[in-house]
Amino acid sequence: ECGLLKVVFKLQPLNPLDGHLVACFPLKKLKLFGLPKLKCVWDKELHCRVKFQGLCSINVSRCQSLTSLFPAIIARDLMQLEELSIDECGIMELIENNGLVPKNVFPKLTSLKLKHLTELKCIYTRTHALHWSTLKTLEVHGCNKVELFASKPENEMPLHKWPLFLIEK
Repeated sequence: ECGLLKVVFKLQPLNPLDGHLVACFPLKKLKLFGLPKLKCVWDKELHCRVKFQGLCSINVSRCQSLTSLFPAIIARDLMQLEELSIDECGIMELIENNGLVPKNVFPKLTSLKLKHLTELKCIYTRTHALHWSTLKTLEVHGCNKVELFASKPENEMPLHKWPLFLIEK
């Protein structure tokens, strides 16, 4: 627990002429707990220098100031993510809508646990459905602003009312 931490992964601005290469960070598990002032886990400029392609498990709890977990550019690179658990955070959307539409997000996700996220409205304010064919465990408790399932076509739903899952006929 660290009551003053505001950003977990932040890098200094890049000089495009300095020749820095993108590094793959070998992190497998990320656990963030009791960080009430945390506003950002991933700095938006991070994707330019570091990739977290081996990350398999993310657990975030009691981070009340956190309003989104991933910029879309970071979410796109988390191809090995299997477990995602978020509890008691101020998150309104898991993937920040910054104009980028991530495709095939978290293709290996097997477990999604969302608990006591009173501000959560959607995974991603998106224009396409997310498909998680490997999902085996889904736990959603105390997320009263989110709709779990819907059967309307994507183009018939307002963006602020996207469900977690769209049932296809």
